[in-house]
Amino acid sequence: MTKFDDLIKTIGKFVDIQKGTWDHLEWERLVSKVKQMGYEMSGDIMYNLGTSLEAFKKLYLSKTSKDDLNKIVADIPKSISSFIDETKGMWEHADWLRLLKEIEKAGVTLTEETQKYIGDLLEGAKRLYSAPYKEPAVVIKPKVETKPVEMPAEIKRPATAEVERPVEVKKPAKAEVKKPYETEMEKYIETKVKKHVAEEAKKLAPVEADKLKSDKAEKKAAPKAAESKDSTQKKAKRPYNKKG
Repeated sequence: MTKFDDLIKTIGKFVDIQKGTWDHLEWERLVSKVKQMGYEMSGDIMYNLGTSLEAFKKLYLSKTSKDDLNKIVADIPKSISSFIDETKGMWEHADWLRLLKEIEKAGVTLTEETQKYIGDLLEGAKRLYSAPYKEPAVVIKPKVETKPVEMPAEIKRPATAEVERPVEVKKPAKAEVKKPYETEMEKYIETKVKKHVAEEAKKLAPVEADKLKSDKAEKKAAPKAAESKDSTQKKAKRPYNKKG
């Protein structure tokens, strides 16, 4: 792709993006873009750029079909730049007719009005073809040596002081509270037990008294029995007198 071919396509894209309408600020943006491509933006170049832009705009707005618009944007700039590059900006009427047939063959409907706009675009593009330009200088950024970043020494955090935990105060155990019916039941059982013990004691009192009398009688009778036994034994031991 030549620089001129790139310029003609830039004009076509600008008209298509703007839909055929732009203001002075957008025009200045286009001029700045062409300047960045390396063209010296003198008065003649800006005039020819404007002429080509207006011709392409009229051609663009003359078509209402979206299909025709797409073909105009895609095919006509390519056909124009190829034709001028091939003829070096010098052509005859036969060459002009050949160009129209090529455009019509691409699918663009040609009328007298359309042919006029294509002719205006061709004349403006021809003057841009011979416009001087310089290849934009390639800016080489110097390499900046980057030193490795030294990591800071590890910073020791101060040890956190141990926090003494408060001594847990044990709450005194709650005294077991007896329910009212439990207390009454204990009292009832205690009364019954005492009464039973007293009754049993009364029953045992006569038996103990009889036993005590019996023991006393046995103690009194024991000496007499012992004496009677001793006397009997003495009598038994006395020898009998034998008569001679």
